[in-house]
Amino acid sequence: MAVEPFRSIASQYNRMNDILSVGFHRLWKRKLVKTVFQHLSVQDGIFLDIASGTGQVANRLIRRAGCHPMVVALDPCKEMLKRGSQLLGNEITWIQAQSEALPFGHETVKAITCAFGVRNFEDRKGAWREWKRILKVGGIAGILEIHRPQRSWYQMGLDAYWQYFIPWAGEHFSERSSYEYLRDTVADFLRPDELCEELSQFGFRAIVSESIIFDGLVNMLVVKRDA
Repeated sequence: MAVEPFRSIASQYNRMNDILSVGFHRLWKRKLVKTVFQHLSVQDGIFLDIASGTGQVANRLIRRAGCHPMVVALDPCKEMLKRGSQLLGNEITWIQAQSEALPFGHETVKAITCAFGVRNFEDRKGAWREWKRILKVGGIAGILEIHRPQRSWYQMGLDAYWQYFIPWAGEHFSERSSYEYLRDTVADFLRPDELCEELSQFGFRAIVSESIIFDGLVNMLVVKRDA
């Protein structure tokens, strides 16, 4: 997963997410965590949030699960993790690592979440192999991701938002180049159905695929490891 674009924006990351999504990212993350827990038969064990950034999803996991499981926020960017630990404390376990090389034993993790991080993976298929290796049989993985919508009637407006507003907001509130990078990762990313199909090739069965807004601009995918 790319690290450099995130180093300089760690202190402003949460604020920029609020600006760019008009605060809705908080609702989407809450929905992701709620849906993951709805499909877990046993709600204990290790809960891992990958590409966790400042730990917003990890914080929702620990609030939902209570004191029984271990909640890990994992990210390759130490600046993000440092900012997260400053905001949220040590109730969450903070680990610097890549999604393609996860520091967990075979079948030790009960659930994985990843919000807006998959499109930044440097080796996506390598990450899926690692997810399958560490997830217990019956374990759940939940993904929130941004995709380029297919319908043309509002595509022009969304393209203008990504092409001009996001770099402008980055320049005025944080770091333009970092948000240009985030914009560019969406352009060639998989459609939701393509992502679902790719995961199925690694032994994950889709149990939820839901467009959150604008024909999959934000999509939630929840999969289960059956064997």
